Formats: sequence, C-alpha cells, structure tokens
Amino acid sequence: LQRLSDNDREEAIRLAHVDERLQMMKPSTRLFITFSIPLVENHVAVKAEDILPPKEQSEWDSHNTLECSTCGVRLPTEDEQSSHATKDLRSSPLPERAFLAAFNKLPIVDDLNEGLSFGTEAEGIVFGQKLLGPLLPKPRYVWEELASDQAQADIAYRGIGQLYLQASDVQDYEHMVDMRAMEPLHVREGFAKYGAAAYFNGGQL
Repeated sequence: LQRLSDNDREEAIRLAHVDERLQMMKPSTRLFITFSIPLVENHVAVKAEDILPPKEQSEWDSHNTLECSTCGVRLPTEDEQSSHATKDLRSSPLPERAFLAAFNKLPIVDDLNEGLSFGTEAEGIVFGQKLLGPLLPKPRYVWEELASDQAQADIAYRGIGQLYLQASDVQDYEHMVDMRAMEPLHVREGFAKYGAAAYFNGGQL
C-alpha cells in the first residue's frame, strides 16, 4: 500500500467495504474474530531469554483435549510453556475452553460468497489489515519483504524453513527445502497446486 498515491490508497480503503464484508462472513468467522482480538491486544510476549524448559510434563489424554469431530482434529488444552509474560498459564482458561468447545460444533461451510471478492489486490490488502490485523499475533521480528530470492533464503536459514532444511538431493546444490509431499493435496479451482522444492548454494536460492 505504501507504493500507492494518497488518492489511490483512500480509494482502495473506500472500495474494501470492511464493515459490509464482515457482515457477509459466516457467523463462526465473525465469532472467532470478535473473541480473538481482545486476547491478542492484552497479550504480553515472553522474552526469548526467559523461556525455560517446562517444569512438569502433563499426560495428553481425553481430559485435557478439545476435539473437532467435523475435521478429526484434536488439540491439547495444556501448554508446556506459558506464552504470556504476566500469567503463569499452563492450560487454557475456562472461558476459552468453553468457547473452543462450542466453536468446534459449528458446521464447516465452504460456500463462496461473491460479495466477498475484491476488485483489486489493494482492496484485499486493506481489508486484511483492517479486519485481520488486530487479531494476528505480533511477531518478534518483521520481514518487510517476502518475495525476493534473498527473502526465500532468509526463511529457509533464519525462519520457519529451518524445520525442513536438509542436504540437497541434487549434486549441484548444498541444501534444499522439499515440500513436494504436498503435491497430492487438493485445492480449489483457480488456485495453484501445493508442492515445490527450493535449492540453495552458499545460503542463497
């Protein structure tokens, strides 16, 4: 959005129709947004140097599990490490547990509402920033640019890509991040398929 002129930016904000589009969203989405924003706004991050090994290890069983029968996902209600600096949280508070239990019973509907489509990329960015921005966790570090070859190398060597970084299966390269196992996954019509492998030499793509 910074590349847009003031007039173009104001026009994108006007055309995004944030409040109108919000009312078009599914009740489950609106409920999740409303419930999540206060949690993010009141969160106090733990300093990296203060993160310690867990003092105790809980057994994960049916008593501390939330299960979504619709999609077959099980979630633990207890964390090994508190993520809130002002509270010694070892488990999800009761209000959150009650909300998640009710939320799990809502139907998953995949219908596409044409009214939620955007005319331009700028409209979508504005909508995301104004609606979703407040409920996204605040990152410790912000990478302003994610599209360049250098950004891909940063993700692989200094970001989440480290989890998948391995020796290359091609002789001309040192390392690789191989996500080709995702190729069989189905995507909606019009979306690119999952699955790719990125190769690196000397820490560069």
